[in-house]
Amino acid sequence: MIEYCSVGHVSLDVIDTKLHAGGSTLFGAQLASELGYKSAAVTASAVDFPFSDYSDIEWSIQFSNHTKKNLFL
Repeated sequence: MIEYCSVGHVSLDVIDTKLHAGGSTLFGAQLASELGYKSAAVTASAVDFPFSDYSDIEWSIQFSNHTKKNLFL
């Protein structure tokens, strides 16, 4: 049974030319999971987002043409 569900966008953050998974939906679901809750996330993203790195989260994904990228200098 899902105990926490995060709904919103994931992103790929560019930090020092490297891509890092990001977005409030990912962070919320990951935090809940680390606190011991069965968590899920609902989002839209391209297939380039590393969902498999976060297999402890139950994902519901509407695949799109791209994943939002944020550039941090």
